[in-house]
Amino acid sequence: MTNKTQVTEHLSGCLPIKKIAAMFFPYYCTSRPQIKALHQKINENTDLAQRLSDAGFQATSTWLTPQQIALIFEAWGDPNSYNLKNHTNR
Repeated sequence: MTNKTQVTEHLSGCLPIKKIAAMFFPYYCTSRPQIKALHQKINENTDLAQRLSDAGFQATSTWLTPQQIALIFEAWGDPNSYNLKNHTNR
């Protein structure tokens, strides 16, 4: 079983955006900067932004559907690998 499978296995249904933002941006102390970082990274990736928009995601969305979550994980991989990769590039 891959790490990505382990992480996504316990994610089901619609989830608050702050939960996904906290997974990918844990180095921020509160949800507001985590969500802001998530939106910024989405906007930097035009392909992901378009695919999320096609799946109904908007800048004002507070919940993510399973399809939207899958698109984020598809683009960025699992949060542990994403954080390790981005933390070493700072």
